[in-house]
Amino acid sequence: MSPSMPMEQLTVAVKHSAGFESRREKLRQLIASLRKLLPSSVVLLVASDRSHSFFEGYGVQHVRLPAHANGLSAGRNALLNAVQTEYVALMDDDLILHDQSSISTLMDALRSNPAAAIAGGCMQDIEARRNSCYNLNFDVNEEGSVIRLKRARSESNRCIPVHMTHNYFVARAEVLRRFPWDARQQVMEHESFFYQLYVNSIRVLACPGATVLHNTSHAPDDAYEKQSLRAMKGAADPGQRFMQYLCKDIPDVQRFITPYYWWHCDLREVCSPHYDAEFQADGRACVPMPWDDTDDASAIFRPLVHPHHGHHLFPPILPPTEDGRSSLSTAQESGSLNVLQQLNSKCTVPLLVLILTRPNRVAQRNFQRATWLSFAWHASVRRGAHGEAMQADDDELVPWRHVFVSPRRLRNDQRLGVIYGDLVALDPSITSSDEQRRSSDGRGFADDDALPRTANGRSARGDGGEPPSLALRVAAMRWAAELPHSQFETLLIVDDETLVHVGRVWRWLMQQAAPARLCAGQPVGTTEPVRMHASDFAVFVGRLASRKLVRTYDAVSKEKTGGERALESPRGQDSQEHEGTQDGAGHTAGQWTSLGGLANAARVATGAVPNMRKLSRAQRRKHLRADVFIDQMVVHGVGHSEYEAMRWLLRSRSFLAVWENPKAFIKSDCPGCEARFFRNG
Repeated sequence: MSPSMPMEQLTVAVKHSAGFESRREKLRQLIASLRKLLPSSVVLLVASDRSHSFFEGYGVQHVRLPAHANGLSAGRNALLNAVQTEYVALMDDDLILHDQSSISTLMDALRSNPAAAIAGGCMQDIEARRNSCYNLNFDVNEEGSVIRLKRARSESNRCIPVHMTHNYFVARAEVLRRFPWDARQQVMEHESFFYQLYVNSIRVLACPGATVLHNTSHAPDDAYEKQSLRAMKGAADPGQRFMQYLCKDIPDVQRFITPYYWWHCDLREVCSPHYDAEFQADGRACVPMPWDDTDDASAIFRPLVHPHHGHHLFPPILPPTEDGRSSLSTAQESGSLNVLQQLNSKCTVPLLVLILTRPNRVAQRNFQRATWLSFAWHASVRRGAHGEAMQADDDELVPWRHVFVSPRRLRNDQRLGVIYGDLVALDPSITSSDEQRRSSDGRGFADDDALPRTANGRSARGDGGEPPSLALRVAAMRWAAELPHSQFETLLIVDDETLVHVGRVWRWLMQQAAPARLCAGQPVGTTEPVRMHASDFAVFVGRLASRKLVRTYDAVSKEKTGGERALESPRGQDSQEHEGTQDGAGHTAGQWTSLGGLANAARVATGAVPNMRKLSRAQRRKHLRADVFIDQMVVHGVGHSEYEAMRWLLRSRSFLAVWENPKAFIKSDCPGCEARFFRNG
């Protein structure tokens, strides 16, 4: 071991299945091998729901797990919370260390690669007498909807960069605490964990020369082989209920393909090799994926733009280099997974869609993910080098991203202001950026007493425990403006009852001469300023306009008197608030929210948006008609027949032949799939 990497900085952490005699014996063999080959200063941690008598003799520190949270992921998270050294070696309880240099090799790999967080090894199966190196790379399509794992092969024992490795690795403990496992996944946790590292550009190494023995021996009547979640296979496998969480952790994904399993998230089925076939991988056995419709939370957090997203869609804003070369080329040559993080720079997100939601509206989010959010929208126009609109290539995608915005967290362990899957939770009561950053420590919302108050003394959180629309919209704009590695050009803010034709929205944006202004979904009147009704369902706002709106809102909210009430309606002639005063559209002035007044106070120009429709209450109750959706950019209030409505939204009176076929998106080999899922990729 190199003197610069002492073993005193290492903890070996093992998650143990204490309920099986065979696993207890294998754990004893592992601990004996560790104590024989490693210095006594190395800390040994074992997490399980019960202790064993031999722990004390080997100096094992036991991390007791509650019986209801004894799964693999929860156990590993508990182990990481107990680690006090800089490095941790993660091992399963059926491994045996046979060579001290194995762990030394992994620690040296991290020492010589400061940017790497994990160095993994290989396993030697003592029964099959062969090496197993689970070293893989993610091959992701541009939309992130299809993910294939391809083997990373090395011709020597030298360490190589990969995206995924075995569950035998040495890691920097602090990184694992930042990127924990999904505690819901008692098994089938491996892919979600490493994909989280990949999208966050955490570097992983694979070192084929660092090996441990995999103790696969078992007696014919071994209870673990018959009863454990990991060992069982086939349609009766109880471990399959944990496979749904990969789909929920990565909501963009429709297909996740590994050498051993195929997740069909859009069809909610899981496939495995046909173990009864002569060549197992040639066959495929598929069964429905158990699915909890009440839970759509993701446990992994990610940046807005991923490493696989093309720079032609989200161009980086890069500083020039001293030698005149492209900063992008220089960074790419260095092998960085994320050029933007390496250069401490940002990328441009031309269109960012923020969808206002609430934690309990799982069904609304699911239907949106299955329709317009999973659709591969293609661009008909793009902006040229000088800002002019020009014809796009046929296969060019719209450069857009989306995030759900909630006023409360879906899980207690989520941090505010961080994207988990495709959702971010914000505290609308916070007005300054510094306070918003401090709120991201996971402590949760402040008490109601700490929230701003309106003139009538009510909490700014609003009736029913929900924040008012204005507060959440401003919080969303503030959050978007402070993204560390992304800079949007235009925001589209909608809610979770809205269908959006992203292709038409993009075409309209490319035709705008003043994209920096505020444009409302339901403008009223024909003169400036346009006033925004409380039921506005869609708002376009440019980056500069959003900053002005946020600054003005924060300034007024800090005043001890007036507060939000001072912004509840536009100034001047439109500021009458007494009941019964109506404008030409029949709305009382007291119904106006503060959005129009905020735009006036911030001196932000406003405008109208064409082809945006809100369904009336009568239209919601009745059977929907195609003419309500044809040629629209945005339609709000779709409460039933969502998939049929999506097909209508794709139609145009100018191109009827394209979408006349009612079976355009029905899978021939999956009757009824169109009733649940909608895709064109």
